[in-house]
Amino acid sequence: MEAATGEYTVFFDHDDLMVDVALEVMVRAAERTGARMLYSDEDKIDQVGYFSAPNFKPDFNHRYLLGCNYICHLTMIETRAMREIGLLRKEYDGAQDHDFVLRASELLKADEIYHVPEILYHWRLTPNSTAVRIDNKQYAVAAGIQAVKDHITRLKLKAEVSSIGNMSIYRVQWKFTRKPKVSIIIPFKDQIETTRRCVEALMEHTDYSNYEIVLVDNWSVTLEATSFTKAFSKHRNVRFVRVEEPFNYSRLNNLAVETCKSEFYMFMNNDVFVEDGNWLPALLGEALASPDIGAVGAKLLYPNDTIQHAGVVVGAAGVGAHVHRGESVTDYGYIGRTRLSHEITAVTAAAMLVRANVFQEIGGFDEKDLQVAYNDVDLCLKIRAAGYKIIFAADVVAYHHESLSRGSDQTPEQEGRFFAETQIMQDRWGEHALYVRDPAYPRFFTVDLQPFFDLIAPEKLTDHPV
Repeated sequence: MEAATGEYTVFFDHDDLMVDVALEVMVRAAERTGARMLYSDEDKIDQVGYFSAPNFKPDFNHRYLLGCNYICHLTMIETRAMREIGLLRKEYDGAQDHDFVLRASELLKADEIYHVPEILYHWRLTPNSTAVRIDNKQYAVAAGIQAVKDHITRLKLKAEVSSIGNMSIYRVQWKFTRKPKVSIIIPFKDQIETTRRCVEALMEHTDYSNYEIVLVDNWSVTLEATSFTKAFSKHRNVRFVRVEEPFNYSRLNNLAVETCKSEFYMFMNNDVFVEDGNWLPALLGEALASPDIGAVGAKLLYPNDTIQHAGVVVGAAGVGAHVHRGESVTDYGYIGRTRLSHEITAVTAAAMLVRANVFQEIGGFDEKDLQVAYNDVDLCLKIRAAGYKIIFAADVVAYHHESLSRGSDQTPEQEGRFFAETQIMQDRWGEHALYVRDPAYPRFFTVDLQPFFDLIAPEKLTDHPV
């Protein structure tokens, strides 16, 4: 590194391979975008020349970088920037590249770090390499933990960092001293047993004191609802807002927000049940880690312990769809994505924490055109368009009995409304950069059917300038 004299410096292991046009592609991308650090996709090559395990990466994603060095190969950096960042440091041996990239993220702006969405690097598989098994080099795991810890300290934040499964992927648990107020907003209509379970779970399993539960009663008519309201109104941190109007999810939440004076709104469906008392502190920790984080979503499971929500891919299935849906809770997902918190384009409002000032800035939910479907995706896209980030919090887990209280959109009237709202989303966002190519989801994967992270058919692969 000290001897480098070129305008750019490329990190390359001596026994690996680059494609023959790799450097040309990287330099052209740097010239086109003005990026000062660039990274490409990669795969692995064994000793007989067989290619495997393609790693198609998201665009720059700082929260994901805390959990793993997903940038890795091929990396090219402006030599002048490299000198400002400093040399590789021997105290992080085994994770020296992760430490370097973390330090680079402190110096460079996010738009100065560019992802080239092409496989330009082949990582050599040998029996004792970390490309095969990280447990061959446990010192590298320890070094990675230290690199992430030290980076967080330099950002003047506090967190506990630990390895997941003794691998070089890391759980970051934020620590914070400020206790902002949170309004947990839960719409319901009758179906009292479900709502009661939801509220009782919150009251039993929330290790955080500065919150209120706002129950939005959408014209309940049963005696059970009257008894429920009377009983739970006695709790000091529970209150009711009654709305005698036809069901409009967006409006119900907007009306509830008008009654709140909290710093955060926690939107939650009444068929979501929490079990881990740290769920709300963990969501708040993600939100408070940076002022540019506008919303945080939880991991939601079906009752059979398969994943219902681990983030939303925008553009999928016409508008958006849940990634990793149906996978086991024990699965790691693609490159650890169900186990690692990361920035994502959208999350479901079934369990979503939003900064109050951001919600107000973007105008809340669209209660006119998106009364039932896709209002949460629209909200997230507005948050992103306003310059804020959205985080999927992988360690916050709750159970979701999806549409248990309201039912599915299956009547002719409901289907008609669903298709109309789908068209509204496509008209509104169809040409937006976030929608055309979701920055959190590689373009090489299918978006029109599940399972996700399956390779797209070559004829459907869209052109994208590197």
